[in-house]
Amino acid sequence: MSDSHQLARQALSLLGQRDVEAELVDQLAAAIQAAREAWPDLAVEPTLWSRYLGARLPRSADLARTLPRLRVEELYLCCACASGEPGAVAAFQARYLPVVDAALRKLRLGQGLHEEVRQQLAVRLLVPDGGSPPMIANYAGTGRLESWLRVVAARTGRKTLEREKRVVLSEDDWLEKELLERQGDAELTHIKGAYRQAFRDAFRHAIGALGPREITLLRQRFVDGLTLEEIGAVYRVHHSTVHRWLEKARLSLLDRTMAGLAERLEISRRDCSTIMRLIQSDIDLTLPTLLGAGEERR
Repeated sequence: MSDSHQLARQALSLLGQRDVEAELVDQLAAAIQAAREAWPDLAVEPTLWSRYLGARLPRSADLARTLPRLRVEELYLCCACASGEPGAVAAFQARYLPVVDAALRKLRLGQGLHEEVRQQLAVRLLVPDGGSPPMIANYAGTGRLESWLRVVAARTGRKTLEREKRVVLSEDDWLEKELLERQGDAELTHIKGAYRQAFRDAFRHAIGALGPREITLLRQRFVDGLTLEEIGAVYRVHHSTVHRWLEKARLSLLDRTMAGLAERLEISRRDCSTIMRLIQSDIDLTLPTLLGAGEERR
């Protein structure tokens, strides 16, 4: 039995299953070997690694289906970082700090604040906090590590902005950019000029009426740029479920915006609907646009 097979059996034993199919052991052993080859300069202590991996194996009755999706290579690096393996932090920073930087740039923090948040994240991700392991140990391996890092970076950046009371990217701006900042004909230009402020006010109020999860989902999709599968990995649901959640949030947002616009302009819902249809037609206010052409990305 190879060393990788032994580690695979040790990790799988933590699931409490007495008889594990040989094919599953082979699959996990191959993933373990590939992870070692991906990070040849890292040598995590075998027992520690098998326990770390075993704690993150999918607790699923259909292990044969879920096991191949586990990001063992990325978990190996995280384990090395969490355990203080020499060279692990440098390897992580070289590969993944650019992902963090890209996520923070979308928030337009400014150079000083950007660097502050970047350093804060580096400490939280890689340095133990008292008796608690570093945040990197929270990565479960169910989705790409870079996607998980984008979410962590975006959340940390927004919290910092709120603390500093710097509203750089307000709730209406990040999605309104998707809706309004497009080339249009003369009629659309007139509509945008005449009704822009009323629309902005109605849109802002509609965003405020959404639930926390709906706002988070929209931000993850349009600010963080996550795919449906990546968002699904965060919530541990199928991407079709994420699709339904986003569609419900989209329809709620549009309905509330139209109602607010009708109230502010003192026009009927029918007239307001006409305006919204014109906006919808000219700036492609449709599901594919709101979901960032999600079907093409998947």
